[in-house]
Amino acid sequence: DPWRIVFTCAIALLIYQIPWQNFGWRSTPWQRSALIIPALMALITAEDISVFSLLISALFYLRIAYDQKNIRWSYISLGFINWLVIKLLGEYNPQSTVTVVAGIIGLSILYVAQFDPDLKLRRHLRHYLRLLGSSIFCIAALFEQPAIITGAIAFGFILVGLGLKIRAFLFTGTITLVLTVLYQLIILIFTYSF
Repeated sequence: DPWRIVFTCAIALLIYQIPWQNFGWRSTPWQRSALIIPALMALITAEDISVFSLLISALFYLRIAYDQKNIRWSYISLGFINWLVIKLLGEYNPQSTVTVVAGIIGLSILYVAQFDPDLKLRRHLRHYLRLLGSSIFCIAALFEQPAIITGAIAFGFILVGLGLKIRAFLFTGTITLVLTVLYQLIILIFTYSF
């Protein structure tokens, strides 16, 4: 039943919005309960949860992140969006590639590295997270995709690194491009040795 999560999110949002202090009650326990209810309902119905329910849950936590002006609530929403994409891939393309899953993981890490407020002050950790996120995607493409696609991904990272002045993307793109060229050169040498 896709409407079960919709009703749960609506009730949780109502509980979250009610001014409990006007009734003489503390609002903190009610708001914390409202924040847990949709995620708990999604985990309970995880086996047969619909795409619509995952989208509504993601929108609920985006609303909470916007309301509290705390970007970290959007990480839960990001988890629901990743779950939604993996579920869609499982339904429509059951033989989805490792590159797509690595792209989801890598993009999630890059999202955290870009928007986490603590990482703006800790530049080294932010750089390493960017390296990790882009490397996961490039390594998966290097081992699974044809050389043209891997080269295009590498050039994309190089251009983004140059355009945005982000060293991690430039490093990852350059190393991936060099490894792709070397791999193709080795294949060429063994195929046409004369």
